[in-house]
Amino acid sequence: MVLYAIALLPLIELAWDLEPKALQAWFADDSAACGTPQECARVVALLKEKGPAFGYFVSPEKSWYVCTEADEAE
Repeated sequence: MVLYAIALLPLIELAWDLEPKALQAWFADDSAACGTPQECARVVALLKEKGPAFGYFVSPEKSWYVCTEADEAE
């Protein structure tokens, strides 16, 4: 698990570089992002695109997006 977490560091840095304003938390193979709907969507899109090269596969069916009613349409 430690080696996997270390191997994900370049992917994590890509996500931080893409959206520095989005607060991101990572633990092993779990991640969370807090920001505007657009920031969070860009982080997820990056993880879906670049993640498989690092062995990281986003599982939308196991993911939750929590937002206000005003942001729900976005």
